[in-house]
Amino acid sequence: MVAILFLEYSFNVVIAFSGNEVIKSLKKDHDFDAIISDLKMSDGNGLDLLLFVNDYYQDQKRTRFIFVSGESDISEMECLDQGVNEFFLKPFRVDQIIESLDKYL
Repeated sequence: MVAILFLEYSFNVVIAFSGNEVIKSLKKDHDFDAIISDLKMSDGNGLDLLLFVNDYYQDQKRTRFIFVSGESDISEMECLDQGVNEFFLKPFRVDQIIESLDKYL
């Protein structure tokens, strides 16, 4: 549902249901300006994805990361220390994320 709302704001959206799907999209030459990810995933966690993406892009522009989480063993501060741009607890308002994207993109 969130992706549909982003499309209404004219963002180009790639939907992935796991960290592995994001990695596959990266390897298919998708260039992401931002990634909005749940912190908790079935195939790892958002921090693992963040580290992979930052390593993958090495010398290129930095991809902005926004995490959303309902519960996690990883704190918001730890995420921010690792380079996450924004962290929202569920439930969140979509306009909060839109404002963040407007700020970074």
